Amino acid sequence: MKATASSNVSISTKKLVKPAGRSSPKSLNLLQTAGEQARKPINIMPYNNKNNSRDRDQAPVKKVCYLCANKITTLDYKDTQTLRRFMSPHAKILSRNRTGSCPKHQRMITTSLKRARHMALLPFVAA
Repeated sequence: MKATASSNVSISTKKLVKPAGRSSPKSLNLLQTAGEQARKPINIMPYNNKNNSRDRDQAPVKKVCYLCANKITTLDYKDTQTLRRFMSPHAKILSRNRTGSCPKHQRMITTSLKRARHMALLPFVAA
């Protein structure tokens, strides 16, 4: 049947064109007609988010050493409650970056934790 100007039947002359790149289930949704512009997928989590740029501009807040702030001169290996705050839930010794302790007190913390482990007051690994 031929389409004429007077008939109600319309014939589409548009062709379907696949977008460039690999053919995956996601790209099949992006099928488009030849006359339309290519639709770009929406990037939900952009890598270079400009809202986070102001966080990088500010200097990071330095943590204060817990032992210096509370004026603790010696750390006893039997004081397990204080020592547990310097351990992870997996019973690992936390680094200075995580705890904010100064180098002198970090060495005291490590030796006290190791002594408490040998005396079986603290676990070597999480149970």
